Parts: sequence; C-alpha cells; structure tokens
Amino acid sequence: MDSIEPEMTPERTDAIRGLLLRTLRNEPARRIQRQRRRVLIWVSSVVLVAGVATTGATVLLQEKSVENTAIVHCYSSTKQNADGTYPGSSAAISDGNGRGQARDALALCTAMWEQGVFGTGFEPTTPANEPGVVPELQVCVMGDGSAAVVPGKSASICQTVGLAPLVA
Repeated sequence: MDSIEPEMTPERTDAIRGLLLRTLRNEPARRIQRQRRRVLIWVSSVVLVAGVATTGATVLLQEKSVENTAIVHCYSSTKQNADGTYPGSSAAISDGNGRGQARDALALCTAMWEQGVFGTGFEPTTPANEPGVVPELQVCVMGDGSAAVVPGKSASICQTVGLAPLVA
C-alpha cells in the first residue's frame, strides 16, 4: 500500500492558514482565562482556609473560667522555647488539707515576679534575690482549665499564645 499524500490546493492552504491565525489570535485570551481561573481557585482556597481557621480559633479560644485551681502557670515570656513550650514556672498553694487552692492566680504570679523568680540571676536557695520588675500581666485559661498568667498589655495576648481568655 502506497501512502496517499493529501493534495495541497490553494483552498486547503487558505483554510489551514485561517485556522492557524484564529488559534494564534485566541491563544492570549485562553491564557488569560486560564490564569484568571487559577487565581480565582487560589483566592477561594485561601478564603476558605482562613474562614475555617477563624471559626476553629473562635470555638477553641472562647472565654473560659478557671476550673482547675490546683496549679497556676506563670509565663515569663510570650516567645516559645525550641520545644514549643513557653518559659516560666508553675506554682500551687495548699489549703492545709493537701489540696491546691490557687484562687488568685494574678496575685501569685505577681508575687513571683516581685521576688525576682524570672530574673536571670535568680537562685532559689538564696534568701535575698534581686527584686524583679513586674510587667503588665493577663490571666488566661489553659486547655486543662488551669490559670496561666502571661505578660502582655491586653487580653488578646491569650489568643497569641494559644490560650483562652479569662471570662471577665
């Protein structure tokens, strides 16, 4: 079988040329349409993720009350350690019956700041440590219901460190 070559007539050549020109003319419009579609998909995805994150944060970080009075966590900074925890200390006050009763978390952590517990040269066995400067402090609530006192000027610091603000 011999292959048959199509005959190139002037009409066929003009039709091919016309098809090629139409394709070239329409290509920029198709490219722009594809680009717009991609941008729309990305923007929609970002808006969807932001909406889900905001809803989740609102649900998770709603104001709470302190339910676990056995311990108070006193943050010394809002910058995380390498392991994801926050620097600071924890304390508990016994009610005499072996149960913790940290009813005033703010007062407890303020006293720790005043005593210099969060200073660089603090030595717990020394009776006289350098007194500390007390920053503005906010009471937040941890996931287990215990109080966490965080240095910061506004209650929004609680959300910044991933905790719930205390019910006012």
